[in-house]
Amino acid sequence: MRKQGIIVRLAAFVCLVSGLLVTVVAESIGMRLSAICLVAIAVYVLIREQAKQDKRRHEDDFLQILSIYRHEWMNHIQVLMGYIGLGKPDRIEEYVGKIKAKVHQESYLSKMGVPAVIVYYYTFQANHRSLALEFEIEQEVQLDRLPDSGVQASRLICQLIELFASLVPLDSGQHHSLSLEFDQEEDCILLDFVYEGSLSADFDKELNKLFHHYAKTRLQVEREQ
Repeated sequence: MRKQGIIVRLAAFVCLVSGLLVTVVAESIGMRLSAICLVAIAVYVLIREQAKQDKRRHEDDFLQILSIYRHEWMNHIQVLMGYIGLGKPDRIEEYVGKIKAKVHQESYLSKMGVPAVIVYYYTFQANHRSLALEFEIEQEVQLDRLPDSGVQASRLICQLIELFASLVPLDSGQHHSLSLEFDQEEDCILLDFVYEGSLSADFDKELNKLFHHYAKTRLQVEREQ
């Protein structure tokens, strides 16, 4: 199905280019009108195929998140069954407390107002084994109150995480983890990145480049280290 989609998009693109060329060079009105119709059909097909591709990607992300959730809860159940089998009620109570804390964290995460951040968080955990990522949220944080409905802020968060992940040394034998703590103060969001492990020497330079890029947007970013 995906191969067919690529072929359809390629054919539509060829038709689009051909139609535009004919529109420019054709001498008769009839040929130009036909070319315009061809261009319109090609644009429609490209838009429709892009919508299909976006839908498939969202469905894949959703299924991936469900798979992660199922795996996590199976682990929780196995741990609790182990404590029950060993007759350790104190450990059961302690572990249930950890589960409740995680559920509260996920509740705050779901109320951020920018679904892209939530999807990114879960898909990152599935796709990046070299870096453990954790969000720490102690209160409701509403990213959608920031400029551009929080879209730029969510992009910055995702790109910062990707920067850490891309500069983790491969095969270092170390444990690498990144904890991101969110805090809201009136009209701003405080993000505290706590990283454990080693990083490439290019990290500081790449971080400055990223902040320089966002300095040109409506999002005001200040770095404290």
